[in-house]
This record gives sequence, structure tokens and C-alpha cells, in this order.
Amino acid sequence: MGPESRGCEESQLHGKAHLLLAQMYNWTNDTIYRNELNYKLDKNLLPSVLMDADTDGLVDGTNPAIAFQDLTLTAQTPGRNWDGHNSLPWYNAMNAWAITDAYVAFRDRGDIQRAQELKPYVLAMLDNLSWEINNLGIIDDQLGVRDLTYALLNGIWKVARYENESHPEWETAAWAMWNSGYFDVYSTHSVCVELYLCILTDTPYEPPFVREFFASIDENTMASVRLFPNPAENEIRVKLESNEIYTVEIYDLNGRKVLSKENVQNSDQLNVSKLESALINVY
Repeated sequence: MGPESRGCEESQLHGKAHLLLAQMYNWTNDTIYRNELNYKLDKNLLPSVLMDADTDGLVDGTNPAIAFQDLTLTAQTPGRNWDGHNSLPWYNAMNAWAITDAYVAFRDRGDIQRAQELKPYVLAMLDNLSWEINNLGIIDDQLGVRDLTYALLNGIWKVARYENESHPEWETAAWAMWNSGYFDVYSTHSVCVELYLCILTDTPYEPPFVREFFASIDENTMASVRLFPNPAENEIRVKLESNEIYTVEIYDLNGRKVLSKENVQNSDQLNVSKLESALINVY
């Protein structure tokens, strides 16, 4: 059984299906989307990624075994997709984009174990894309330029920036794509502009459920709550204009919950001494 049998043709045809399922799962938290996403990941996308998890110098899952050194130059780092030609840039980028959004969906929805299983693939695939751009140059391919750029920006915004990780090679490659001149020629590349602006302006990524929560907040209720002192080092006192009991949640500017307390009443105190020094949102 050769490497072509590892589900790669289906991966090539349905990379966008993985992406759509990941986004629908993240938006809805529906188990139907989650289960179908898991099925497709395990059936075709993950087996098609060139990896060497056991560091034996061989491509995982190939029979007969294939050495990384026998791959083409563009595939000699982990994270490449197999298509019989060591992968075309545009669909390699599409699958990197899809697996990134799958990882983000499981992470955002609290399935940490599954997210941790996918994280090495995300890092390897984005490292591979950036390595190609930084070492081999920018391809002369309209579709490839767009998808490579979007995949990198997606990883920078939703993974590197959100998780406070340093992946300078991703950013170097992304800026190289921006300065390549292709965005002045092809209007289809405008899909990348929004992500560029989010990154350049340090706009934080917010998981969909956080945006839903913020949108559901009653402004009148928020107006009746006061917190002091501001800024605070150890404790925040809650001042309420009613005798109602609240649940107070504190989020950092990346949308991550850092503290939650139930049954809060007027004049209660919140211990914030263990929180990192930063701007926060309280709801």
C-alpha cells in the first residue's frame, strides 16, 4: 500500500469541507458538526500530512517507508501534504488553513485533548509554508499566493497572537507575501486584507461564543454595576444599584476568561491579586 492510499485525494477534494465543518462547529458547538469534523480529520486530512513524529527519519504512515531526504526539496520539512507530487502549494495551504481552524474550534470549545492532538500538525504545516516562502521564494501562482497568505495570517492571528507564542518565521513570510506585488494585481487577494488589518492593529481574536456572550449583555444591567478602585492591585469592590445577586466574570482583552465568581452581592470584593497586570473586561 503506497502513500497515495492515505486518503490524500479525498483530502485534496474536501479541504474546504474540513474548513466549513470547523467553522460551523466553533460557531454552533453542535455535536453533529464536531463528530463529522473528527471523522473527516481522522479519515483523510491527518493521514495525508507528511510527519515524522517518532523522529526516525521516515515519513509516518507510508508503506513502503519513505525517507524525508527522498522527498522533493519543498517537502523535506514536516507538515507537507502528500498528493503524489509532494503537494501543490495552493491545496497544501488550504489544508493548513483547514487544520488550523479545526484546532481553533476544539480549543475554543474546550476540547483540550483533541486540540492538543492537532496542535503539532498546525505548527508543522505553518512552519512548512513559511519555510517555503522564506527559503524558496514566492511562487508565481495567483491561487497559491492567496491561500498561502491567508493560511499564514490565520495562524498568526488565531494561534500565535492569541496564545502569546512567538513564530517570527510565519510573520516574515506573511509580510513577504504582502510585499510581493500580487495584491496589487489580483482582486481575489482582497480576502486577506481584513486579517492583515487585524494583525497590524493588534485587534484580538475573540472566540465566537465570547462574541455571542458580549452581544447578549443587558446594557442597563451593566450600567448599574460599578467597580473600584480602578486600577486595582489586590481586590476590586463591587458596587450595585440593586439587591440582586450576580455572577461576575473577568476576561482579558483576548477574550479569555481569567476569573469567575457566583453569588456576588453589593459591596462584595473580588480577589484579583493572582491576575496578570493587564487591561480587563468585567461582565
